[in-house]
Amino acid sequence: YDPLPDDEQLPPYTPRPAINDKVQVLYLANYIDGKGQLHALKALAALKNQPDVKNIAMNFYGGFLGLKKNEEYKESLEKFAMEIGISD
Repeated sequence: YDPLPDDEQLPPYTPRPAINDKVQVLYLANYIDGKGQLHALKALAALKNQPDVKNIAMNFYGGFLGLKKNEEYKESLEKFAMEIGISD
């Protein structure tokens, strides 16, 4: 395969302002044990405990691939989020 050219330049990154001062994080992955959703929930809980972090939300989107165990995994993630107080 042809490599990318060495002289390729990207425009500078300019972050968009948060909507209503809320930081929205998207986690896009099917609900499969090992995709990292549990680690993401733990990281979100740690962030919410920081005094300078006021308004952050993480939205999970994904499918089950038609497997009951994946649906049960999603339910366990929802239960865990409620247990640690970040289900909102």
